[in-house]
Amino acid sequence: MPMGTFNPSQTNKSFIPVFASQTSDGCCNDAESILNHILAMEADSYIASSLISEGVLRQKYLVDCLSMRDIASEFACSKTRVRDLLLKLNIPIRPRSQLPQHRSTTYGKRMVKGKIVDHKTELRAVATIKQMYLEGMNTMAIARCLNAMRLPTKNQGKCWHQNTIAKILKREGVYIPGKVLA
Repeated sequence: MPMGTFNPSQTNKSFIPVFASQTSDGCCNDAESILNHILAMEADSYIASSLISEGVLRQKYLVDCLSMRDIASEFACSKTRVRDLLLKLNIPIRPRSQLPQHRSTTYGKRMVKGKIVDHKTELRAVATIKQMYLEGMNTMAIARCLNAMRLPTKNQGKCWHQNTIAKILKREGVYIPGKVLA
């Protein structure tokens, strides 16, 4: 095999050592091996995405109501690839009005077996937010404080925003827009 060529029939594990052993230019070895690794991973994901059977795709899309994005991430392929497979297999694509609704609950609640129940950790955070606000902190300061404390949001990993704090405080019945508490 010529130096620096990509053979998609080889897997990620076997291709990189072959490439590294055939490379004679030491300065380009790292960059070329990284590119080689990326190309091999893309080939593996393409191979995995082509193995989605019609039955599995029907189950995930029609019965489980997963989105094309969710299916794509589960099978390590692109959303376009899932859409193309749906069209190829004559599986009807849902109109936007029939897309699954956002399944998230409000901060302080969670779904357990289809029922909304209290989330104790989040309720403690709501109580802290309420206390900070009643002690005179504004919503932006509370958001900064929660981000500094690395308190997880409902969207795990996202940052707290002052509008989110305001919504929580409105739901708790203590938020007064534009009013600064002393």
